[in-house]
Amino acid sequence: MRVLICRLIAAIARRLLALRYDITVHGLEHLQRGQERTLVLPNHPAFIDPVILLSLLYPWLRVRPLVYEANFRSLLFRPFGKLLRAISVPDLEHFSHERGLRIKAAIGEVMTGLRGGENHILWPAGWLRRDNLERLGGARAAADVLSGVPDARVLLIRTQGLWGSMFSFAHTGARPDFGRCLLRGFLVLLANGWFFAPRRRVTITIEAVPPDALPGRHRRTLNPWLERWYNVDGPETPVFVPYHFWFGPRTYRFPALENQPRSQRDQAAPPVKAAVAELLTHRLQRPLTPTEEQPQTMLDELGLDSMDRMELSQAIEQRFGHTVFKAPTTLGELWTLAQGAGIRKPTKPVVPG
Repeated sequence: MRVLICRLIAAIARRLLALRYDITVHGLEHLQRGQERTLVLPNHPAFIDPVILLSLLYPWLRVRPLVYEANFRSLLFRPFGKLLRAISVPDLEHFSHERGLRIKAAIGEVMTGLRGGENHILWPAGWLRRDNLERLGGARAAADVLSGVPDARVLLIRTQGLWGSMFSFAHTGARPDFGRCLLRGFLVLLANGWFFAPRRRVTITIEAVPPDALPGRHRRTLNPWLERWYNVDGPETPVFVPYHFWFGPRTYRFPALENQPRSQRDQAAPPVKAAVAELLTHRLQRPLTPTEEQPQTMLDELGLDSMDRMELSQAIEQRFGHTVFKAPTTLGELWTLAQGAGIRKPTKPVVPG
């Protein structure tokens, strides 16, 4: 019964999406009904692309998605997560040992599912694209899963044409609110009489990769290879599609986006810098280069993903005695946390009346 309900929802979603998106799919021959042990690895240009992909794939592959739990907390989306048997992971921006254990358990569940014949989909970058290129940095989920299940069948999916939609960072330069964007999309269709809304052209490319064709299963080799495949046509230009077939603006000026956020905090005592460099050398298995040892250096550029940053926060706690509440993203932030800034303030005691 659950499968039939999911098939019905996927069919309805495809019909609704077709009212706004003109979707062309290349590589459908790589999808086969009944195939097992398949890991699907898509890029992530906008919040709407998981909806598009899940509705497209479900008739062929009953994939279990790896999703951020915050997107499925509401009463509206929670039932869909249960129907899809989604595996949820917490937001790793803020440090918590419990969160680290939970994400490791989620990755383990994906590997167990693949070994048991299930199909899974996870987004290798681990976050919504911030600029016009897909950047994986030090993300480890895909590499960990492929190392644990080396004979899994891999499907790569590249979605193009969504960069610039209201579901993407390109539209406002800030993280879009998925629920509000869905509501706005519904109102757009309603204002266009459902069938007359301008349609955004979207191209989806599917490619099957045999296990022996992968460049390796370590993130240092796998992630750059995936980035090249996702960004095969170079930086993507944001595209504006009017919201009404007759009224409203026909052009839009997109905000300028920096390729990466940069930290301005560059003050740190030499002993602190030396201690942090020692921690990073141990984790990276190499010393930092002079070019890397700058406050604006992104930790994911060094090959450190969210889990690495959380573990670094824990190491900062043990080494310097500070209680860190937020995982750092740049080397400058790591210096700052090591000096004691950004620590969690102790709870004020209750004074008896």
